[in-house]
Amino acid sequence: TDFVGVGTLVAGTVTILNTNIAATDRIFITRSALNGSPALGHLITTINAGASFVVTSYTNAGAAANTDVSSFDYVIIRQL
Repeated sequence: TDFVGVGTLVAGTVTILNTNIAATDRIFITRSALNGSPALGHLITTINAGASFVVTSYTNAGAAANTDVSSFDYVIIRQL
């Protein structure tokens, strides 16, 4: 099953609850709004299988981009 949704970062991170997500799923993200973010980072996802996934914004140097409050759309693709 594939899933589609939206999220908004708070201080550079957000947890999206999804009890159907599997460790092998793929999450594709695209920004939909800047929301006045003074700095944008690279969005990285971490899957917690059967519970949720976390989206975190990181700078080029690998530090958390805590001022990123942008919004994004996502699609989760289930591998066969």
